[in-house]
Amino acid sequence: MIFVVGFGWAKPVPINPLYFKNRKLGTIIVSIAGPLTNFLIATISAILLSLNISSNTIIISILQLTIIYNIVLGVFNLIPLPPLDGSKIIASLLPDKYEALFYKHEKYLYGILLLLLITGTMKNILNPLLYFGISLVNKIILTISNII
Repeated sequence: MIFVVGFGWAKPVPINPLYFKNRKLGTIIVSIAGPLTNFLIATISAILLSLNISSNTIIISILQLTIIYNIVLGVFNLIPLPPLDGSKIIASLLPDKYEALFYKHEKYLYGILLLLLITGTMKNILNPLLYFGISLVNKIILTISNII
């Protein structure tokens, strides 16, 4: 991805779960923060778009792309394969002995993610999830539009 569009495969921010009062809950909160931020940005952009704040086609296009990219990134990061955030969430939900086993085999799961990306199989996984994400944002917009 980095060679095609100039960004991608960001280095994960290191965290030390031992600093959390509740290690598993702290890891889940940190891991879900990124995808939730993506969904929040998409929702705010969708609300702005629905309010017709501008007739400028460039602004409209930017808002539309912001919605799409943030939903895609949020859904993608929730996939439970390393190094994505979804894997940290799943690992934290596992009992301790299975969590250790998960992290022990993390490098193999990372290979599965690369294989899915290289073969194009990832789109078959992402499409239903993206449809769900876009439907959810649409429902939020309709609810907010009815309130306003």
